[in-house]
Amino acid sequence: MAVTLNPLTQIGMTVLVTWSSTLSSPTYYVYVNGELVSVQTSESYSFSVAPDENVFVEVFDAADHSAASVPSGRLTLCWYQEANAERYRIDQYVGSAWTELATVTADEWFMTYTTGYLADATTHIFRVVPISEGGAEGDAITFTRLIARYPDPPEVSFAYSESTTKVTITA
Repeated sequence: MAVTLNPLTQIGMTVLVTWSSTLSSPTYYVYVNGELVSVQTSESYSFSVAPDENVFVEVFDAADHSAASVPSGRLTLCWYQEANAERYRIDQYVGSAWTELATVTADEWFMTYTTGYLADATTHIFRVVPISEGGAEGDAITFTRLIARYPDPPEVSFAYSESTTKVTITA
């Protein structure tokens, strides 16, 4: 039971994932960003992505496997509604400029927005800009967050010496 993923191929906004298995004619379980998106027998899956979106893909050939317990890689931005705001524009700082991600209607006293999947080991900067009914922009709320998932386990080797009956661990 082993699936070998080939490098992801992206053409425009479509990502193609292909793989092979050591099993003969298995059923595959495809996860994108930790969510089960397909149960299938073919060895390829394609899906759409937003510009600059990072994805994490896992494929298993056994039902008793599930996505890694890696944090989702998304952030939920939270803020309190401002009195004169009709809507909020959510921007992300990419490269050297702000890029608009979404506009959220001001309909709750406590507002939230969940980002798309974010790259690991990277600082991400977002801002929430309140916009009044007349289109005037208020003071932005800025969020700066470093995404850091669980680190990879260290590479460890063990050596046993029969003469000393000791084990040496090297990391």
